[in-house]
Amino acid sequence: MSRDYGSSKIFLDVDWLPLPTASWRTMTGQTVEATGEPAESSVYFFQHHQYDLIDLKILEQRDRDIHVRATLTGDLDRLGIDPVSADAWLCFNGIRVSVSDVSTAESAIARLEGFTDIEGLALRAVAIRSAFHFRPMSS
Repeated sequence: MSRDYGSSKIFLDVDWLPLPTASWRTMTGQTVEATGEPAESSVYFFQHHQYDLIDLKILEQRDRDIHVRATLTGDLDRLGIDPVSADAWLCFNGIRVSVSDVSTAESAIARLEGFTDIEGLALRAVAIRSAFHFRPMSS
């Protein structure tokens, strides 16, 4: 898209979205509707623009590849595009555990096991900004 002073690609970003699934390997059919906090949804068009709510559907999964459809609504920063939708195949890159009372790899694993099956996930060697990143092992 372009404006009077140039052009920019548009990027849609969703972070911290809780999915109600027992395993990262079985995400097909998962749907999250009208979700706000703790999830964050944004569009990058020349700059960052926040949106209030997200609807997300995982249509299909093939190993680490997931087919996702997302719609953002509630244009908080008045970008002027509401709703914004995207449909794409993405590569699942892992799960981050970032909770104030989690400070060790062991406590991050224990916390994550309370939400999902961690089989096939490996802890990345270093915590990034106090978040522990669990990535899929090579398939």
